[in-house]
Amino acid sequence: MPEKERAEILCAFWFVDSVVMFKEDTPERLIRELQPEVLVKGADWTVENIVGADWVLKNGGRVRQIELVPGSTRRIIDQIVSQYGLKK
Repeated sequence: MPEKERAEILCAFWFVDSVVMFKEDTPERLIRELQPEVLVKGADWTVENIVGADWVLKNGGRVRQIELVPGSTRRIIDQIVSQYGLKK
């Protein structure tokens, strides 16, 4: 799923304040600039390996890891298309 479409979906959640896309290799600069209260990453990452986690924690924020949902977006879309006989 293109990042713009992912961002639009994320923005629709009531608990999301904002979604920011960036071009750098890591979000380190962005994290320091935005100073988030909560930094969230997938549970396949250890806190020690989450870029910006040390800065967020040092500044009183929280780092949360969320469990991954099995299956990719592409697979989910393919299942819907197949189930309802839709054309890609």
